Amino acid sequence: MKHPIKITHIKPIINVYWILTDFCNFKCNYCPDFLHNGNFATGKMQGFPNYSDIVIFMDKLKALTATGTHLNLQFGGGEPTLHPNFLDIIKYMNIENVHLGVTTNGSRSDEWWSEALPFLDNVTISLHPEFTKIDKVNDLAKYIESSGINFMFNLSCDPARWNKVVGLYDKLDAKFQHLITPKVLNYLDSTKENYKYTSEQTEWIKNHMGRPKSSDGFLNSIIHFDDGSAENLLLGRITVNNWNEFKNWQCKVASQSIMIDYTGTVNAGICMVKSLGHITEFKLDYSDIVCPFNFCPCPNDIKAEKYKPATIK
Repeated sequence: MKHPIKITHIKPIINVYWILTDFCNFKCNYCPDFLHNGNFATGKMQGFPNYSDIVIFMDKLKALTATGTHLNLQFGGGEPTLHPNFLDIIKYMNIENVHLGVTTNGSRSDEWWSEALPFLDNVTISLHPEFTKIDKVNDLAKYIESSGINFMFNLSCDPARWNKVVGLYDKLDAKFQHLITPKVLNYLDSTKENYKYTSEQTEWIKNHMGRPKSSDGFLNSIIHFDDGSAENLLLGRITVNNWNEFKNWQCKVASQSIMIDYTGTVNAGICMVKSLGHITEFKLDYSDIVCPFNFCPCPNDIKAEKYKPATIK
């Protein structure tokens, strides 16, 4: 069996994942409470950035593109579309070399999406077995399709609610099923083991891996193997084959994959391996970081350039 030894980029890119808010109208069992309790968004706890701080940060991001570096700026949460300034933010960042996307539960109205879609490059709709209303999602998908925007679906594969997982897949309009990526659930705490799946569930995931268009607009990462082969990095294949075990690898996550949380803290990686400061004064770190985690659960972090020192001379 082949094993990965490095991940490289075709062109300069920084993947930015921005957790705009800690509020969500869904409360999925596999989602940590701090991503949907709204303590910061409602003012129960201090630190929710104001819009003037956000503008300072966006200007810093724009400056990074002046050298020709692409920004893949993806918004998440919580439910990011519920942030009071979401529309202002995507309009401000709608510039050359910036690719804008959002991961959403799809619960906003068509009227709201009619204002947002002209400023977005892609939409990822998360399907959650506890809360997703599939009829509404089908209607939204048809509306987004008519706009010409790239979109895809992440299907959260909760092994404890497997019948509902399969039901969501079966009830999604057949013409959209090829846009589904079954999402193998991981704990955000990378020291824990993955969720446990039966062999039948794992086989179903492998057999239903769709072929959506690139969700970031810059299909840019190549994964290399110890048998000399290489292929475009497809996140579903990485997780289902356990190719995301990068402990002790050298990783450029501090300069190529940053995460901003709902308090305005900028972190190296969604794994938060290192703090890079507040949004008003952060700086990228261009040194390699030795991965301390057993495995990498985060798509943007997986895409960062990295290599296994024992195999790369």
